[in-house]
Amino acid sequence: MRGSTSANAFSDASVQAAVLEEWKKRSAKHKEAAISLREKVRQLKSDAEAGRRAAQWMQERDALNCEQEACEAALGAIEKSLGDVVSDADGERHQLELSALKVLLSQQLTEVGALWHTSNARQLQTSSSGAASVDRVVDIREWIAEELRKCEANIEALATPSAGFEHQQKAVVECRAAARQAQLTFAALCDSYHPAHQLRVTFEAALKSAEEDTLARIEGARAPRAAATPPDILRTVGLIVRMGQSARQFDISAATMTALAERVSAVYPGMPSAQVHVAVEESIALRKARALSQAAVSDFQRTNIFLLSSCESAFLVAQQSEKQRQEKAEAARQRVEAQNRRHAHLTEERAAYEAVLRQRQRVKERMQAAAVAKEKALQAKRAIEFQERLRLFEAYEVQQSALRQKERELAELQAQAMEEEKAARMRRNEERVEYRRQRDEQRQSEKKKREQELLALRAKKQDALQRFFASVDKQIGVEADPQRFLKATSSSAQTERYTTLAQTVMPSITGYSDEQIMKDPRVRLYHALLAAGLHTTPYGREVATRGYRVSAAQQSSEGNPLRREFS
Repeated sequence: MRGSTSANAFSDASVQAAVLEEWKKRSAKHKEAAISLREKVRQLKSDAEAGRRAAQWMQERDALNCEQEACEAALGAIEKSLGDVVSDADGERHQLELSALKVLLSQQLTEVGALWHTSNARQLQTSSSGAASVDRVVDIREWIAEELRKCEANIEALATPSAGFEHQQKAVVECRAAARQAQLTFAALCDSYHPAHQLRVTFEAALKSAEEDTLARIEGARAPRAAATPPDILRTVGLIVRMGQSARQFDISAATMTALAERVSAVYPGMPSAQVHVAVEESIALRKARALSQAAVSDFQRTNIFLLSSCESAFLVAQQSEKQRQEKAEAARQRVEAQNRRHAHLTEERAAYEAVLRQRQRVKERMQAAAVAKEKALQAKRAIEFQERLRLFEAYEVQQSALRQKERELAELQAQAMEEEKAARMRRNEERVEYRRQRDEQRQSEKKKREQELLALRAKKQDALQRFFASVDKQIGVEADPQRFLKATSSSAQTERYTTLAQTVMPSITGYSDEQIMKDPRVRLYHALLAAGLHTTPYGREVATRGYRVSAAQQSSEGNPLRREFS
C-alpha cells in the first residue's frame, strides 16, 4: 500500500523530507525482515546439520556396540579354548592368580569410578570449581595411573611364560600406555566440554573395545609353541635371517630355507641339522609374531587418534546443539508470550463473532427443519413406489422361474434324444466293424489261395523248363565242354581291333559307350529285374531307385525339358 504522503516536482521541502523519512522507515523494516529471514534460514540449516550428525553418531554407536559384542564373544571363545588347553598345575595356578587379580582390579576400579562420578556430580552442581577440587582431581588421576601401572606389572609378571616373548610383552606395554594416554585425553575432553552421559559412555566403550581388540590381536600373534632353542643362539639366527635376501618375507621358499640353514651351520658347526632347521623356523615365527604385534599397536594408536578426534568433534557439536537448544527455548518462550497477548485480543473478537454465529445458526436450524420435513415426505412417497416395484419384480421372478423350469425339461428331452441317437450310432458302428472284419478275413483267405496257386504254377513251369532243356540236350547231342566254353573267341583273340572304313571316316560322337552303360550297376539291376519280370512291380521300382549312389553328373535336373516321372 502507498503512504498517505505523496510528493512531486512542485512539492515544498517539508513534504519531500517527510516522504524521504517514510521511505527510510520502510527500508529499515524491509532490512530487518531480510535479516530475520536470513537468521531463520541459517538456523534451519544448522538444525538439519545437527540432525544429520546425530543420525551419523547413532549409526557409529550401533556399529561400535555390534563390534563390542563380537569382540566380547571372541574373547569368551578364546578364554574357553585356553581353559580347555591349559590343564596343568602351573596353568591352573596362573588362572587362579589372574582371577584374584581381576577381582581386586574390579573392586579398585569400582571404587575409583564411584569417587570419579561423585566428584563429577559435585563439579556439575557447583557453578565454580575451586583450587581444592582441581587438586583432588589431579590426585585421583595420579592414583589411578599408579594403580594401573601396578596392575600391569602384576599381570606381566604372572603372564610371562618364557624369555622368548619379550616383543609381545613390549607390545602389551605399548598398548597399555597408549590406552592410558587415550583415557587421559578423553578425561581432559570430558572436563572441557562436559558431554552427556550416554555420549560419554559410548566413546568409553569404543576405546575399551579397541583396546581389547588390540590385546586379542597381540595374543593371537603369539608363537604357537615355546622356543626350544637357547636365547643367544636364537638371537644369532634371527640376525642371520634379517641379513638374508628375503628378510621381509615370512613365507620363505625351500631354497631360501636351505641357504639360511647352511649359514647357521657355518656359524654353529656342532649343531645338528634338525636343530638348525628348528632354530630357523622359530626365528621366522618370532619375527612374524613381532611384526604382527607392532602392526596391532600401530592400528590401535591410529584408532585412538580417530576416536579422540571424533569424540572432540561430537562433544563440540553437542555443546553447540545444547546452546542452540537453549536459544530455541528462549525464542519459544517469547513466542508463547506474544501468542498469549494475541490470544487475549482474539478472545474479545471471538465473543462478538460467536454472537453473529449463534444468530446464523438459528436461521440455519430453521432452514434445516424445513428441509428435513420435505425429505421425510419425499422418502414416504419413494417407499410407496418401492413397494409397487417390488410387487412387479416378484411377479417377474415367478414368470422367469416357470420359464427356466420349461427350459430344463426341454434340455432333458434333448439330452435323452441325443443319448438314443448315440446308442443307435454305436450299434451301426459295431455292425460296420463286424462286416469289415469279415471282408478282411475273406480277402486274406483269397490272397493266400491265389499265392498258393501262383506257387504251384511256378513249380509246374520250372519242371516243364527242366524237362524241355533235358530233351533239347538229348536231341542235339551236345556234350558239356567247360574248357571250350571258357576259351576266347576268334574276335576276342585278336591283338588289334578291326576298324572299318565307315568307322574311320565317321566323326566321334560324345556320350557313353555300350561298355560304360553296361558297367552301370543300375542297368545290370534293371536287366535282372526285367528278366525276372519284376521291373513293373513296386518292389522292382523301389530296388531300382534305392541302394546305389548316383553321382551329380548322372542325376536328372529339374530344368530338363525331357524329364518325366518314373513309372
